Amino acid sequence: MKNLENNIANLVQDIEDGSFNPLEGYANLKVFEKFVKDAINQIEPLALEEAENYNEKTFSEFGFQITKRNGYVSYDFSSNEDVLRLEAELKARKEVLKNASKMGKSIIDEDTGEIYEPCPVKGGTKDTLSIKRID
Repeated sequence: MKNLENNIANLVQDIEDGSFNPLEGYANLKVFEKFVKDAINQIEPLALEEAENYNEKTFSEFGFQITKRNGYVSYDFSSNEDVLRLEAELKARKEVLKNASKMGKSIIDEDTGEIYEPCPVKGGTKDTLSIKRID
């Protein structure tokens, strides 16, 4: 694994030094990232099974600290009319608040007199590149 880490570190250094095209390096690393994610998903069940051989929740092995974590349950509320109604109301309220924020001023509901104040921007996403191998 150290060779792989060193090869990637060398690639990054070559890109930063200007001796390797950053777009080509980025594209190759994105393809490699997908390959690694697929490999992890494939062997994860085997790793979980192997971890069951250790009695402790957290243990050290192979130079790593490994912690077994339990999954969680997710509930489907799509058949509950109250939840659907409340989610629709919340979505509509958020849209009005978003519009107030984009306009930079309060919005007054003419029917109810309710005032919707602009909300601060919490965050966003960065620009990215989409990479698809074509050969």
